[in-house]
Amino acid sequence: MKRRSFVAAMVTGTAAAVSGCIAGDSGSDARNESGATTDEPTDGSDAGDAGGGDNGTGGGDDGTGGGNGSDDSGGGSNPSVANTELTPKQECGGADGASVEFVSDAVTAVGCIQGPNGCHVPKLQDAAMSGETLRITVTTEKEGGADTACTQAIVDRGYEATVSLSGGMPATVEVVHVAMGETKTVATVER
Repeated sequence: MKRRSFVAAMVTGTAAAVSGCIAGDSGSDARNESGATTDEPTDGSDAGDAGGGDNGTGGGDDGTGGGNGSDDSGGGSNPSVANTELTPKQECGGADGASVEFVSDAVTAVGCIQGPNGCHVPKLQDAAMSGETLRITVTTEKEGGADTACTQAIVDRGYEATVSLSGGMPATVEVVHVAMGETKTVATVER
């Protein structure tokens, strides 16, 4: 239980620290001072808009009953991705996989992905809702220019991906790795 409290505090602190770094940034892939990669939402919505205003999605009451006011249940809510962040970690020592934790209004995936050489670092390719499932897709990308010398050995790279959500929490989270010419689901976790 102490681990959850610690992770919740870290997510909250990180979100507060990073929010000033990404405000007003029009790029889709920026690195903050800690080296964390932040991505804008992939659905074209404004991450700073917490649901205020009508964006053409019919935000009014349509008589269908909507949610039950509780963000704890995976079903019945309509969660959407509000913000994403990936922080590269030190080499993780092995197995290509990930673990998932649900924290307040966010999902954190901690994993290990392989890269084809020493210049590759983890990158959040996508985080999107499909029904009640959040799919977090992580890949690797080459860091440095064309003249950068890289070790020619397969490397294991650790990462921590945090996906903040609005409108509830997903019922299921899938973590997908796109690396070494393969696409594979490395974790599926239900709430």
